[in-house]
Order: sequence, then structure tokens, then C-alpha cells
Amino acid sequence: MFWLNVCAACAVLAITSAGCNPEQTATRDFGDEVSGKADVRKGVKPEADSEAAVIETNFGDIVIELYPNLAPKMVERFKTLAREGFYNGTTFHRIDSETGVVQGGDPNSKD
Repeated sequence: MFWLNVCAACAVLAITSAGCNPEQTATRDFGDEVSGKADVRKGVKPEADSEAAVIETNFGDIVIELYPNLAPKMVERFKTLAREGFYNGTTFHRIDSETGVVQGGDPNSKD
């Protein structure tokens, strides 16, 4: 039984180590593949929704444009959760001033 566990551990180590080659690059040609309805090859301009999301913070408001032509299900889900008050009282848990990225909405961060 001991040797079976040792062999299993070695196999797992060998398999996971094989995927750790830093010099390996992707070889798949994505060609004309386009995900969703957005045609990124032709530079389809995002169309902002007539509604904008406004996040009220202690440091001022943040206005967010929504792009239903690029992510219709995500926009509808975001609107539904916002209307239900899901994001009320949550905090931003990641703020990157260099890229302008903020992440928030974790329900476990509510006061």
C-alpha cells in the first residue's frame, strides 16, 4: 500500500510539472473565431445602454456605462441584482490605481 501511494504521488507530480514549462507558448490558431455576437475583428463599437449604473461611494459617485450588445446577459443580471439591492453595503475589495480596475460586490463584505 505504501508503494501504491508513492507511485500515485509521483504520477501527480509528473503530470502537474509537465504543465509548468515557462517557455511553452500556445500553438492554437484562433483564426476567425468570435465569441458571442461582438465582431472584435472588425472593431464593433460598443453601444452604451440608455441606462447607466451609478455607484454611490463615500468618495463620490462612479458612473458605469453598460454594453448590452457585447454582454446582454451580464448587463441584465447586473441590473437585476442592483435593483434588488444586492450590492448595497458591499465594499470594493480590490482597487488598482494604475489600471483603473476596481472589484466589489462580495456579499460577505456587507456591514
